[in-house]
Amino acid sequence: MHSLFRLILRTTICAVFAIAMTGLSAVAQNFAVVYNFDMTHGQTPQAGLVRDSAGNLYGTTASGGSATSGVVFKINTKGKIRVLHTFNDSDGSFPRSDLTLNGTTLYGTTFGGGTTGAGTIFKISIDGSGFESLYSFTGGDDGSNPASGVILDSQGNLYGTTQYGGAFLSGVLYRLSPNRELTPLHGFTGGSDGAMPMSEPILDASGDLYGTTEFGGNINGNCVGLQAGCGVVYKLSPSLKLTVLHSFTNRNHDGAYPLGTLLRDPAGNLYGTTSGGGGPNNFGTIFKIDRQRKFTQLHSFNAGTPNGVGPQGALVRDAVGNLYGTTTYGGNSSNSGTVFKITASGRERVLHSFSANDGTGPQGGLLLMPTGVLYGLTTAGGSSDSGVVFKVKP
Repeated sequence: MHSLFRLILRTTICAVFAIAMTGLSAVAQNFAVVYNFDMTHGQTPQAGLVRDSAGNLYGTTASGGSATSGVVFKINTKGKIRVLHTFNDSDGSFPRSDLTLNGTTLYGTTFGGGTTGAGTIFKISIDGSGFESLYSFTGGDDGSNPASGVILDSQGNLYGTTQYGGAFLSGVLYRLSPNRELTPLHGFTGGSDGAMPMSEPILDASGDLYGTTEFGGNINGNCVGLQAGCGVVYKLSPSLKLTVLHSFTNRNHDGAYPLGTLLRDPAGNLYGTTSGGGGPNNFGTIFKIDRQRKFTQLHSFNAGTPNGVGPQGALVRDAVGNLYGTTTYGGNSSNSGTVFKITASGRERVLHSFSANDGTGPQGGLLLMPTGVLYGLTTAGGSSDSGVVFKVKP
C-alpha cells in the first residue's frame, strides 16, 4: 500500500531531523484540536474533509469503527461527531481518499474490500441513509485498489483512478456511468505515461482530465522506487488522447513522486506537490504548470529549517492566490508535520508544527472555509494516538 520509496524517505527524514532540527519550533497561529479520534468513531484518517451548505464536515477514517475497517463520519465545527457508516469489508474497507459532495450525497472509494477485495466505489446520504456500493473492482482491466476519490461531472459520471491493476498492472483512469457501467479510459503502462496514480483527476470545462502518477515517466530520472521514473503530470482529452505535461526527473530539483490531487486556478494554471525530490535532501516541492506547459518550482522543502517535509495532500488556494497545505513530516523537533502557507511568489510561512499530542502526520489536504479558517486531519497523534480533526486560522 505504500511504496518502498516512502518507507525509505520516512527513515531518512527521522534520522536527519533528529540531528538537524532538535530544538527548532514554529509558533502556532490560532490552532485548535476540534476532535480526537478513537476506535469507536474511527482512526487513522488519511484524507481531507468536505463541507456542506450548513457548515458540517464529512470525511473517512482508514481503520477503526466496530468492524475495524474504517468509517464515514460527520462532524460539526464544535466537535460533535456522528458515524454515518461503518465498513465491514464486504461493502469496502480501508477508505483513504477524499469524499465528493453533490447536494446531499457523498461519493467515495475504499482501497480494499468489496466482492474481490480490490476496493469499491460507494455513495451515502449526508444523513447516513441510503448507503450503496456502486462498484466493486475486480483487479482486471478495470483496475484495483483505488487510493483516490472520485469526481462528478454534470451528467452524473464519476471519474477516478486505481493505484494498481489494468493491463500493465500500473493503475487505471476510469469512468463510472450513472447506470454503474465502468469504462477504463486509460491503463497506465508504467512507461512514459506514468504508473500508480494516487490521486483523483480534475476536470475542466472542455472535458479534459488532469492528474498525476507517483511513478513512471522519464526513466533517466534520479529516483529510487519499485517502478522506474519519478512520476508525471498528465492530461487526458475527451478523445482519450493522453499527453504528459511534465515528467519528473529530480534533476534540476523539479521534484519526484507526486501524490496529491492537482489544483487548477481560474486562469487554467495547475498547482501540485511532490512528496520527494526538489533539493539535496529530496524532501518535496510545490510546483506550477501554466497553460503553455511551462513548469515552475514554487518552493522546495529543506532539512534544517522548520518548514516541513514530504507534502502528500492537495493544495487549496484563497481569493488572492495564497496556497495552503500540509507536510507529513518535519516541522519542529517532533517531526510530526506542519500546516503551511505559500504566497504567489513562493514565500513560505509555517502556520502550525504538530507535536504528537495535537496530531501527527497529516497526509490529506486542507478545507478552506468561507471564514478563512482551515480544517484538516492527521493520521495519528492526539489523546488516543488515532488522529485528530484540527483547525487553524492563518
